Amino acid sequence: MPSKKIRVCWVNGSYYYCNRILSQIKSAIDNPEIYIYGDTTDAEYVENQISENSIFSENRLFILKALPKFSGSDAKSNKRWIALFDSISEDSIVVVYNVDPKKHTAIFKHVSEIGKVFYSSSHMDRGDALSWVNEFFEADGKTIDDEVADLIVESIGYDSEGYDTDKLYICLKKIISYLGKKKKKISKNDILCGVDNYINFVIWDIIGAFESRDFSKCVLLMKNACSKEKSPKDAVSHIFNTLFWKLRLLLFLKEYVANGHSQDSAMQKAKELHKFSKSGAGLYSSLEVELNKGGGMKPVYSDNAISSAFKSFGGRKPSIQCFGRSELFKLVVAQNECMLNIRHESDDIHCIIIAENFFMSSCNILDSQLLEKIRRVPHGGIHSF
Repeated sequence: MPSKKIRVCWVNGSYYYCNRILSQIKSAIDNPEIYIYGDTTDAEYVENQISENSIFSENRLFILKALPKFSGSDAKSNKRWIALFDSISEDSIVVVYNVDPKKHTAIFKHVSEIGKVFYSSSHMDRGDALSWVNEFFEADGKTIDDEVADLIVESIGYDSEGYDTDKLYICLKKIISYLGKKKKKISKNDILCGVDNYINFVIWDIIGAFESRDFSKCVLLMKNACSKEKSPKDAVSHIFNTLFWKLRLLLFLKEYVANGHSQDSAMQKAKELHKFSKSGAGLYSSLEVELNKGGGMKPVYSDNAISSAFKSFGGRKPSIQCFGRSELFKLVVAQNECMLNIRHESDDIHCIIIAENFFMSSCNILDSQLLEKIRRVPHGGIHSF
């Protein structure tokens, strides 16, 4: 029978969370002898190391970053891991470190019964992210305004699951390192200097300039983005991929509200838009709805992305108010043409010119029909302009 004292833990979630829990476990053990094994170590070797008694230390900590398969069937392999965890000696503690439980359901279920499971989501919602930013600076003896905290959270961007905990942690550590110990009151300018090298932050700033119709700032920020990616084409593609989803969300929300529905109803409908992924190849390819970790349909947009369209950040107007209905239609069409041109373009300068054309369209510079004609020049024909 397994000992009543916990001898095995399963730690899973963001790197920041897992590392913090592991540090707490290490500090709770008096002078531990630490062993770390990954997926390149044979399961039989790990089993032997955990099973044998140590003559050099009374406290051993085994950190397993993978659960390699024993020889034989999957069922037999699972049974050996379960038996091993049941027989951990009094001088040892085993930590299964950031291993996906869904790949080892039987073992995970057993560990949750006889040991301890530590789990934290790899993403946070906006409210938790803002609270965490404030707590992080308070712990370092620093204070920030809500606007500054908002700027930091937005600098990492968000995906379908929310705000990435690890990205936010790295961003905060970089800012703290840049500011040093003496700086106590954090300003917006401090953050701009501290996170300037993040390509996501540069692109987020481009979106702000784009929405405020500031063409010169769009061009300057695009130049900055080009210096942080492998090539100008990569930077321009990154910008357009971000704008691709944002403009379509704004168009959907704008049209839904314009057709007599409430803002809340529009937000709810946007949540029902689901992601599709392609499976198979050639004649046998098909589109399938992507599923999230819980088995449900994965949404195209996160709750944060949808609600933020109606909110103002950093003194800016809500995104939904920055463009009219007809403008959004024209911008989506212009964006489609620009992205197709970039996809088939190998010259970096041409990619930059295509992006500038789009910014001119969004900032109402030059006649829209002239800009449309330039975009529709056959591949390589841009030399004639």
